[in-house]
Amino acid sequence: MLTTSTVGEFDSDWWFTFTVALLGACTICMCLKFARKQDPRSDLQAMEYIPWAKLDELNAQMLAQIVVVDCTHPSVSVNLTHHRQPKALPRSLRGDASTDVVLNALELKDPLLCRGKQYVSCNHFDIDGYLSVMAALKPKLALQYNSLFRRAARIGDFRELVVDEQGTLGGQEEEAHALELCCWINALEMQRFWRPFDKNEGDPSESLHDVDKWAYFLSPAVLKAFKAVIRGEDINAMPSDDDATNRAHTKSWQAERDTVHRDSMLVANSSITRVPDVGLVVVGPLLQPVHYYALFSATIGADVLLTLVTAPNGGLVAEIEQKYTTFVDFASRPTLPRVDVLPLTSLLNALEAKHGRSPNAAAGSPEAHPEAVWVGERFVDSGPLLRLEWRDQPLTKAARYGHPSERYASLMPSRSSLHAGEIAAAPSGNNGAAAAKVDADHVPTTRIPRNVLVAAVEGYLRAAYGKQVYTTTDSGSDKKDRGSSSERAPEPPTEPRLGWSWKEIREFNAKVAGPRVRAWLWNEHQLQFQEDKYKGEYETERAAE
Repeated sequence: MLTTSTVGEFDSDWWFTFTVALLGACTICMCLKFARKQDPRSDLQAMEYIPWAKLDELNAQMLAQIVVVDCTHPSVSVNLTHHRQPKALPRSLRGDASTDVVLNALELKDPLLCRGKQYVSCNHFDIDGYLSVMAALKPKLALQYNSLFRRAARIGDFRELVVDEQGTLGGQEEEAHALELCCWINALEMQRFWRPFDKNEGDPSESLHDVDKWAYFLSPAVLKAFKAVIRGEDINAMPSDDDATNRAHTKSWQAERDTVHRDSMLVANSSITRVPDVGLVVVGPLLQPVHYYALFSATIGADVLLTLVTAPNGGLVAEIEQKYTTFVDFASRPTLPRVDVLPLTSLLNALEAKHGRSPNAAAGSPEAHPEAVWVGERFVDSGPLLRLEWRDQPLTKAARYGHPSERYASLMPSRSSLHAGEIAAAPSGNNGAAAAKVDADHVPTTRIPRNVLVAAVEGYLRAAYGKQVYTTTDSGSDKKDRGSSSERAPEPPTEPRLGWSWKEIREFNAKVAGPRVRAWLWNEHQLQFQEDKYKGEYETERAAE
């Protein structure tokens, strides 16, 4: 029989033990809840992919469950993309690549992505689009390898490989891994399909043809191999059981990787002139055309590139390119609005006539193509490229999108220096013009002296942005920055900022840059740009918008 004191002592011990256990359980639960809240990979629901062509068949209730990535759809309310939209994304979600946008939404568990969304779609296949879709399909994997996904998307979409001053990766293991991932995807795409824009180029619904690519790249076999590559388990993983196919793929992606490494060092050791006021970089003359991943490694932080390559006839192959960084809503740094550079072709063609008999005529050489002219695309193109081309051999969109080492393969030291993917990227089917261009015996070269060409491009951009200088432009030998301390024109210049809309960019070109450029062309070069020539294109763009 227990005494009263004994019972009291028993009750006290029991309550103490119970209280400690309860507090411990509560603490554990709170820790687990906190950990789950801090880990963005918890409670994430993987989506399913739905082909783009199917979207038009869905009702409003189904469309409400869909997220579109790396593009926009007028009937879908959530478009997680870096492309400019009438209603901009919240700043917390914006990113340079669309993969950044999707990953930002996953990290924040944003309702736009996580509330009632079951399907994801994209209207084209490329590395950024693929990684954006993969992030939605495999959110835990994407967040586990968050930085790798972002790096690969930057390399694939903006073609910006981060290298050191010597052009090497310098121990950047993750950057090297991201490069290999891009090459792995490129080689797999080239081995089984067509290069971007290479199938039915004239078809306005070209993106619909990527249905075959999406079906293959989202197949179980490819997804298994993709995970092995992402995790670093097997960089040579392949979805095929055929040894010969696997060996060819491995050879192809490794050759492209080695080409990028070699070309990056070539670019880093060339003459590089930066003009930060107008976002311009001048590279070259290079000894040979190079891979885009290597070429754009010299342009990080800039948006316009003038590339010069020495040709066997002593002339220069020149290209003026506006980077993709000004086509999308770039988020990591301010940018200048993309300017229409088509009027610049009038000046360059006039300078060709002034400095030589024809753009391709070397001293004493026959003129096989007397009709080489400077041409380009409007500022609304994804990648406007001003270049000399033969009237009878216009570049296709696929050729313009391809690497310079593809466009000007005849300037390469030997065909063997091209990686397998580049050789395979010149089919003779629907784009015979592109294949003919790769195999051409020669390419048009400019007769404009380097310093005159650089001054013309820089002067044009300065005029467009209201940043004229009154000092003589020199040849810009080796790496240096110019334009920061020169005397400026009195008018208020256009400055970089975030969040340019297409409406603002069009208005800037029509009301600000256009008048500035026309005045500069007339005052400095006595040239009058024929604006009526492009009136129809302006009207078409407005109607499309």
